[in-house]
Amino acid sequence: MYILIIRGRFGLRRYAWIGLALLFSTATYCIIAGVPEFAPQVVESSQITIRGTGYQSAYTNRGPIFIDSDSDFSSYGFPGTGDENTPYRIEGYNITDSNFELIVIENTEAFFVIQDNYLDSIIGSLDAIYIRNAKNGQIFNNNIVNNRHGIFLDSDCQEIEIANNKIWDSSESGIRVNSSGSVRVYHNEVYHNTYNGIWANSSIGLEIWNNIIYDDELGIWLRNTNNSDVIGNTLFGNDNAMWISNHSSSNEINFNRIFDPDDLNPNTCGIHISHLAYDNNILNNTISNCTEHGFYAELNSGNNTIKWNTFIGNNMGGTSQAFDGASENVLYNYWSDWTTPDDDFDNIVDIPYLLEGAVMNNDPYPLTHPANPPEFHYLTPVTLLHPNGGEAITDSVVVEWSTCYDSRDHPVNYSIYYSHNSGADWTKIAGNITSTQYEWDTSSELKTTHYLVRVIAKCSEGLSVSDESDGEFSLIAHILTDPTITSPDNSGPFETSLNIQWDVAVDSWGYSVSYSLHYSSNGGSSWSDITFGLTGNSYQWDIEELANGDNYVVKVIASADGGVTSEAISVTFSIQHTTTSTTPTTPTTAPVIDTGLIGFASGGIAVIAAVVILVILFKKRSTGET
Repeated sequence: MYILIIRGRFGLRRYAWIGLALLFSTATYCIIAGVPEFAPQVVESSQITIRGTGYQSAYTNRGPIFIDSDSDFSSYGFPGTGDENTPYRIEGYNITDSNFELIVIENTEAFFVIQDNYLDSIIGSLDAIYIRNAKNGQIFNNNIVNNRHGIFLDSDCQEIEIANNKIWDSSESGIRVNSSGSVRVYHNEVYHNTYNGIWANSSIGLEIWNNIIYDDELGIWLRNTNNSDVIGNTLFGNDNAMWISNHSSSNEINFNRIFDPDDLNPNTCGIHISHLAYDNNILNNTISNCTEHGFYAELNSGNNTIKWNTFIGNNMGGTSQAFDGASENVLYNYWSDWTTPDDDFDNIVDIPYLLEGAVMNNDPYPLTHPANPPEFHYLTPVTLLHPNGGEAITDSVVVEWSTCYDSRDHPVNYSIYYSHNSGADWTKIAGNITSTQYEWDTSSELKTTHYLVRVIAKCSEGLSVSDESDGEFSLIAHILTDPTITSPDNSGPFETSLNIQWDVAVDSWGYSVSYSLHYSSNGGSSWSDITFGLTGNSYQWDIEELANGDNYVVKVIASADGGVTSEAISVTFSIQHTTTSTTPTTPTTAPVIDTGLIGFASGGIAVIAAVVILVILFKKRSTGET
């Protein structure tokens, strides 16, 4: 699923292979992000003519070929007339030589074809095909091995096509284009070359598309190369899959597959931009599983647009899949490690994706799904979010993880496991989960500080990815500390009331705590209730009705949810009530009384009484006479 934009001697021609998925996603994301400046023509692949049908199995041995003018083609007796319809043909040869370049063509304008040859320089110090200042050439279906450069176009080569060749074990570059233009390089397999798969320098108007390039130091290197198209190539196992540098500008780097289809031989870096490369469009590429960054822009590049690309699982040991030191135009890309949240359901993650680099650039509109779904089947990485290390877990924990996306839209289920011994053993918590969180009841699990959690995402066809906690976490036992009674703190005595006070008990799981109070008058042999359900840490106790005693104690019982309790007992104290009463005052020494005086007094009283009686009778008699 890629678009080919071809600039050649036949004018501006645009070819496209676009699957239904790409058409759908393009329609969707054009609404979000706008449309490209070009409108490619959609054609079937059968409409594109690829000359040559395969590699020859039998060759004719011959020595090196040196062409320095159009007439030299006839001098060698090669078939053809040199016009466009009947080009000179150099074909079917086995040229193996370690002393000379194998095929050299310079200073020609006649049409020629080099096809179906086996070219081997043996020691890798000379070029297999060297072309300088030539036009109208086609190089098809050759096997080229053990050369310095497999194919070298040098100094003003124009209208050259290089297609369907197999080039490997070059000591420098598989294909090298220098100071040339209008060169098409397509459908070649270029691999295991010491430096570069395809190297272009000081050139313009190149079309490099649908090549397979692997196990080179640099897959494709554009150096001071402008207005060129690098489209639909597959690159893997290279140190840098693509490097755009040294004033390269106005290039289209689109729909390339920068990953190993078998996921065995990743690139180190995906696309690298440096040395004043500017105004390049890097669009709709799939860059996956690079051991370092999927995209890397150095400080001295600028105004390059990185848009609608799919970044999957690159630089997994770092904090971002891309590095930007130049504040490039990075937007509307899919980042496999950044797919949520999307609370407004607009297919754009609500939080920008931060890139590494001192300028702190970001993709402000990261996509929740790839704009152009990759052709290979993959699951995006799943990331365990919580618990992820350092947590202290009480009775339960919500295990959370990121959404895992299946490139073929298969349903994805999740399973979660725990280890209590730093990963030595794993126990399943739950499986067949379709959401991205699960509440794990840890109340009955062993309490240690060495727990890890693992989440495994698996699609319906069995493809799976997983992630674990970054660090260990703890499961805490449910413990309630003892309250500490601070009053009474002495033996008393206390008479009418007592203020009971205590320091609060602490629940290790953070549950609320309540208290009940009790007393004993016999030193704790038996208990009676005072009150229940207290949430504070003091209580004023009325003790007026209690009997006096010297062996009183109080007890505070703390209780928390989950059935845990703790308690404390006070010091022994006494209760003594004060009683109020009235008593006569008695002298301490009785006086001595004279018995004679007592007798006189008694007699005198009798005389006085007799006198009083006589007076009363006398008055009554006098009254009666009157």
